[in-house]
Amino acid sequence: TRRSSDLDIQINRGNFISNNSIVPKPGLNSKYGIGTIITVNTGKTLTIQPGVTMKFLYGYYSLIIQGTLIAQGTVNDSIKFIGTQNAYSGAYSGYINITSSSTNSIFDYVVMDSLYGNYSGEGCLRSIPSINS
Repeated sequence: TRRSSDLDIQINRGNFISNNSIVPKPGLNSKYGIGTIITVNTGKTLTIQPGVTMKFLYGYYSLIIQGTLIAQGTVNDSIKFIGTQNAYSGAYSGYINITSSSTNSIFDYVVMDSLYGNYSGEGCLRSIPSINS
């Protein structure tokens, strides 16, 4: 990880989550920059704490969920997944792929903005987990 001007924590190397892991809220209005593909292995859980912002940097970067993703925000402290728009092509980066081996993924009080999908910036999930708002 390294720090960048508008990001608090930047992840640039491919990561396989092979143990249950937590993405903590690093500080007020802080963001994680994702500049890689992160895979949560089958049988493992990645928990993202309320208030975390995960910003996908421009490129083919994603969260691939083969295990479980728990993104459980609150009414006052949502979790945000934000893509980045390419200034030349207008395309957006970042997507979340919930694979067929994934079980029990939860998205509560989650905002998805400008994720890969189309030029209007509507976010996309490759599969539908339990989603509540």
